[in-house]
Amino acid sequence: MAFYWLNKGMKKLLFMIGTGLVVLSACGPGDKQKDQGLKKDTLDLQNIAIKAPDNVADTLLLIPGKQAGKVHLGQDMQKIFEILGKPADGDAAMGSAMGVWYNPKATGNIDTVTVFSSYRDSTMSVREVKQVSVTSMFNQTEGGVHTGMKLDQLVEIYPDLKLVQRFKKEKGNGELLIYDHPGDGIAFDIVNGICTAITIYPAGKSVNQIYLPARPGWKTSP
Repeated sequence: MAFYWLNKGMKKLLFMIGTGLVVLSACGPGDKQKDQGLKKDTLDLQNIAIKAPDNVADTLLLIPGKQAGKVHLGQDMQKIFEILGKPADGDAAMGSAMGVWYNPKATGNIDTVTVFSSYRDSTMSVREVKQVSVTSMFNQTEGGVHTGMKLDQLVEIYPDLKLVQRFKKEKGNGELLIYDHPGDGIAFDIVNGICTAITIYPAGKSVNQIYLPARPGWKTSP
């Protein structure tokens, strides 16, 4: 598996920034704060791939089919609210719900975590995590996969990636593609050839089987 290696000074700087910016450890109650933290153009996301540390913290780790940082599939949503606080945005319908949290230390909406949930069983007493998507590049798999990587890099790591959904911008031009790795429990949002979000969902299924695709500002396309 090939990665572009950063020099030691840059690695140290990225690690220091990451510990303060990672969504799943920094998110909390309240609305977005502007003009703080890392700007989207601070790093050239199109030309680097960060190698994961030897021991990726649980607050950063992406495990296909299992977890995205502190958010685990099957987790009670009450626990998620204790960890992340009240979501800044969301939607609910037909027994399912979507909640969106923003990193208050980041500029704009570049660091988000989106949790999809529904009732655990017919008693409708516990709502649990069914799927989670993250956009922060500091959340990584053990192999170092993260947002900001090029699609062709991801294909080298996941050769069976399959295009499962297309979106077009509701206003203006642009296309968002969702690539799934069937059976593994991981999928990728791709815009202009670059990964902008990673989704973790139950292994053995397709990403679109868990929750109907929803991307704010985008509409489905044939």
